[in-house]
Amino acid sequence: SDLQIVIPSSHKADKPDSYVCTSVELTGPAVQLVGVEPHGDQNVVHHILVYGCQNPIGPPGTAWDCLHHAICQDGPSILYGWGRNAPPLAYPEGVGMAIGTGSGVRSIVLQVHYLNPRPLGDSSGVTLKITHAPSAWAGGVMSF
Repeated sequence: SDLQIVIPSSHKADKPDSYVCTSVELTGPAVQLVGVEPHGDQNVVHHILVYGCQNPIGPPGTAWDCLHHAICQDGPSILYGWGRNAPPLAYPEGVGMAIGTGSGVRSIVLQVHYLNPRPLGDSSGVTLKITHAPSAWAGGVMSF
């Protein structure tokens, strides 16, 4: 199944160089993240990051400025990063990243860095590709 996460259309990022976050709470049993389809254009968005954590700063479905503010109340982990019109991510067969209840990732936080004021109708974000089938191997992300 898929989980689409986008910055709520009601949020106006009307200044250049805006970092905007929104969160989704994962209420069901643990599932496996097996891929990510980005929805962004490098002419509008510098980068997109997807974080996993237990307690995001903002309530689910809201948006907040996250340039100078924390993303999560606890230590976030980066689940995915996108930039420069990069292609979608698909883990190899049998590989997944556990998210949801009991996994250590109860919430997903989407961060979008807008280079310029957010255009009307913007729907930048991601679609998380999820399966309920267990994975033989655990996937992960290295960041620096």
